[in-house]
Amino acid sequence: MGRWGSWKAGTVGFLYGAVFFSGITYAAIGTIKVDFRDIRYYFDGVNKQPSKDVQGFTYKKTTYVPLRFVSESLGKPVEWVNSTSSVYVGSKPKPTAPSTLQVFPRDNPWNTDISGYPVHANSKKFITSIGANIGVHADFGTDWEGAPIGIPYTIVSGDQAKVKVTFTDYGDESDPGPYPIRRPSCHRCR
Repeated sequence: MGRWGSWKAGTVGFLYGAVFFSGITYAAIGTIKVDFRDIRYYFDGVNKQPSKDVQGFTYKKTTYVPLRFVSESLGKPVEWVNSTSSVYVGSKPKPTAPSTLQVFPRDNPWNTDISGYPVHANSKKFITSIGANIGVHADFGTDWEGAPIGIPYTIVSGDQAKVKVTFTDYGDESDPGPYPIRRPSCHRCR
């Protein structure tokens, strides 16, 4: 291949690479099409407008408005907390007093207050399938025919020393230890 042949092959290779990689860059960045309109904002009958660099827009039949502008127009402070990706409009929620028995760590999802959440759409079906008038029978350390059965439990203090437990059966179904287990108080225990 002559001097011009190498040059042509290099140019063609460069062009193919440029087209290929620009397609990857476009796909990685992506774009959305929004409709910037001249949106009029009214607060208790009074027209207020945000600055030109903070405009609302419409995307997929939903109108998005600048939250800080709207909140401050209503006299509410706004705070963004980056570490939790949270926006607070008005006052922050007051921390609730911890219960005397903290079973799970404070940030565990089981500690989430769900009292204000909406009821699941299938809630009535769930209750009907379980039985609305049937009580719950939790098998926590009961006796049957003179022998203990169920899941026994003992309440220990928060500073109880934790010990390693080796399971002989169903260890893969148990939480990883160590566990806060009180040693039995008997003179024959080792």
